[in-house]
Order: sequence, then structure tokens, then C-alpha cells
Amino acid sequence: MNDLQHLQKPKDGPAPRWFHVAVAASMVISAVSALIATLHTGRTMTALVQQNEKLVRANSTPILEFGHANSRDDGSPNIEFVLRNVGTGPARMAWFQLTVDGKPVKHMSTVIELLQPELSDRPSVLVAPVGKHIFAAGARHSFFSWTKPPPSSGSMLSAWTRLDQARFSRITVEACYCSIFEECWTSKLNGEPPTASATCSQEKRTSL
Repeated sequence: MNDLQHLQKPKDGPAPRWFHVAVAASMVISAVSALIATLHTGRTMTALVQQNEKLVRANSTPILEFGHANSRDDGSPNIEFVLRNVGTGPARMAWFQLTVDGKPVKHMSTVIELLQPELSDRPSVLVAPVGKHIFAAGARHSFFSWTKPPPSSGSMLSAWTRLDQARFSRITVEACYCSIFEECWTSKLNGEPPTASATCSQEKRTSL
């Protein structure tokens, strides 16, 4: 196979017109080729960066859920309310609202009092703050726990029983939380997809 010959200026006399045209054309072709290669490389790099950003965000998306139970692992009766982060990234709680029959409450003791107004004494319960809490991916946060009172406790046992029944229908929660990228969502924390929120409005106050 013969090698391509480089353009060479004639040895004698001024270069003919075709030589100048050929040199200019080869320079234009080289410049266009370099520009096309640069644009292609730029688009490829942009696409890779975008794909990487999507992957990072997908691996850093929190999903909070609310759960409750009326017994421990060993079967002993105990009402517990928990929050879980079942997503892939940490969640920053902006606000958390607990309601009974649609009415916002500030503390779990208020919930019990609403369910059992004739309660003579405060129950012995465990309450952990929720507001401004950071939930790591896979975290489980128990914010309320109440062991079933003995039969002799009278109204206290009645309150425990009413709470056990109310947790399925009368008690609801709502929250707004954000990811590490400050992407925020509002949610009923009931397993349904959360709703994107530009910012977590502070109109709703933390219950606990």
C-alpha cells in the first residue's frame, strides 16, 4: 500500500493557486475534525456527570415511615410508636405533626388525655424527641413506648386499651423531611409516595 503523499510546494517558482487552496482546505478540515471531536467528548462527559449525579442522588434518598405495635418481640404487651428510614440516605426532619381525630397535639401525654379524659394520673411512658432529628439510612427511632398497666390500675388500663384501638384510625402523623441535597418531601409516612416540597414550611410545628 502506498503512503499518502504530503502536499509539497513545487521546487521552482511561486506556488500555484491549487497548492494554496489545498493547504487551506486541509487546515479547515483538520479544524472541523478537532471541533467535532471536542464537542463529542464534551457531550459524553456531560452525560457521564449527569448519570453519576442521578446515581448519587438515588443512593442518598431517604424514605420515612411511621409504624406501631402493641407487643414486644417476647410477646409482652407494650404499645410502641416508631419512625423508620427505609430509604438509601439520611433524612433531616424539619417538622413532625401528630394528630388525634384530625386535631394537632404537642405531646403523647395529650393524646392519652384526649382518649381518656377521666384519667386520674399520668401514665409511666417513654417519649423520645422527634423534631430536628437526623435519621440515618436504615435507622429505627422509637418515640413512644407504654407497657400495658395491670388490671388493678383501673382507668390507666382503660386508657392503654383505648390507645391500642385508636392507633389504627384516630391517630395520624405527617412530616416534612429533607435529604443531604436539601431535596424535601411532605408525607403521611404511611408507605405512600411522598410529595416533593420546595422547602419544608414551618407552619406546622413539631409535636414531640
